[in-house]
Amino acid sequence: MKIISITEENFSQIDSQELLNPARYVEVENLVLAVGWEGYPQAVNLASILVDRLSVVAEKMPKELFAKYLFLLRVLKLFGLRALTDKEKQKFFSEGILDVFKSDLVNVHEQVDYTLKAYAYAPDILKSLRDSLITGLEKNSEILGKKNIKVTFNGEDRLVNPMVQNWLADYNSLFHTSSQIKKRGGYEQINYITGSSNARLLEKQDSAVLLKLIQFYDWLKFDPLLYNFREQGSPLWEEEIINVEKPEKFIPDDLASIIENIRSSDSSNGNGPEKSYISTEKLELPEEFQKQDSVVKTPPVTPTPPNVPKLKPMEEISNLASKPLTTSRPLVGGYKAAAAKGVSARGILSQSDDGDKGLKMSWQNPEPDIQAKQQEIDKKLEDLEKRTKGSK
Repeated sequence: MKIISITEENFSQIDSQELLNPARYVEVENLVLAVGWEGYPQAVNLASILVDRLSVVAEKMPKELFAKYLFLLRVLKLFGLRALTDKEKQKFFSEGILDVFKSDLVNVHEQVDYTLKAYAYAPDILKSLRDSLITGLEKNSEILGKKNIKVTFNGEDRLVNPMVQNWLADYNSLFHTSSQIKKRGGYEQINYITGSSNARLLEKQDSAVLLKLIQFYDWLKFDPLLYNFREQGSPLWEEEIINVEKPEKFIPDDLASIIENIRSSDSSNGNGPEKSYISTEKLELPEEFQKQDSVVKTPPVTPTPPNVPKLKPMEEISNLASKPLTTSRPLVGGYKAAAAKGVSARGILSQSDDGDKGLKMSWQNPEPDIQAKQQEIDKKLEDLEKRTKGSK
């Protein structure tokens, strides 16, 4: 079947040879951007399909087109950031993020902020994620610019490659943060871009990328990342401690006085135990309720079962669960994909349908499988780049 337009539903069925057509790249790019906002599992699943298709035609593909598809895989990796371990996040930001900063297709700052918001109420995870990304940038070995730069390390000037890590080291050496303020902003960033002898060596396009980098770096390093999820225009919620005076006495004085007087009068005439004020007398019903004729005795009634259809035998239920999913209600997400592939209810619950793990439901916890799939993608991509390095 010839696919007229690439969509999320039919991308897994596309012939790999279709990717050799440059016109298809635009469709795949649009698909990547659409899937990116659906969630990180969808981004990882799409990347898995794309890397498999590229593996078939990589040697035949023009170098520039192949590079574009590799870029899309990096974008999908950014969308699927939550599927990476801290170590993998650090690695990605140390060797694969610069191309994304250079492109206007996606905003790295917005995407990372979107990911961090998911951990707004888990400060330990938020700190760990932030530290991984900062460390990745500070160790980034990607080249920005064509000329070596002079950077001061431990009081000594050294001529080094224009790697991202060296740009950040130069920026940090020229614009320190005071212990009181602990932040940097637009003033320091613009002054570095316009006043640094190293930054003035850059072409205009690379200079704009460097500015994006240091803006993102300062935000990640110094922003408190305090997220407020209230609706726009709603009043701020403020915590207020209310001091409530606890009563010293739980029984009012006048009631306590009455009880003491009664106790004193009851015990003054005898040496026996004090009278208990908890009534132990048998409770008698009022006279009108004690009459036999006031009680209506009714014979026990056997309830009539409701008119419901007989339960189907277990064999019939089992057969029904194995039939393709059909319903009169509109299907969305994974259910829609499952119905399109003729997957049964049993297949959805057991995830045993023809090996397509991409039909996983959003209510299931996808992280372990998604993380494993992302690691598989990285391995395939590494093998693919090695394979094509000599042929291009």
